[in-house]
Amino acid sequence: MRLSLIGFFVVLLASVVLRGPALDKAQGIEPRVSALLGTLLITAIAFLPRRDLSPTLGALSTGLILCGNAFAIAVLFRLGRSFSVMPEARGLVTGGIYRHIRHPLYLAEEIAAVGCAIQFFSLWHYCCCACSSVFSCAA
Repeated sequence: MRLSLIGFFVVLLASVVLRGPALDKAQGIEPRVSALLGTLLITAIAFLPRRDLSPTLGALSTGLILCGNAFAIAVLFRLGRSFSVMPEARGLVTGGIYRHIRHPLYLAEEIAAVGCAIQFFSLWHYCCCACSSVFSCAA
């Protein structure tokens, strides 16, 4: 599981460093705050206590996290230089998975978040996930 997370962060870092220039940017502070909260709020889950899982639930959780992260890595490769955390236009991507799903990176994040939900299974976790999803969609 850690290897998948490390791979995801390496691709994410490379996407930020190698991305192209912004063609247009959203105006005002609200889109930037929403983008940052939607991206970073989910990391608060790491500070919540985990629950003991049966081997079946542990395998399901790990599988969902791995699938979500692998999907996110594939999406980031497809986005290439068009990736951006902030609401900025860097280039329109319409091929590959983007031909079928409008925001596949959000879907990948939600798949991994469901895997995390199984591990933590608390009201605070669901609040963090819900807030992160709301801010991601608002950005």
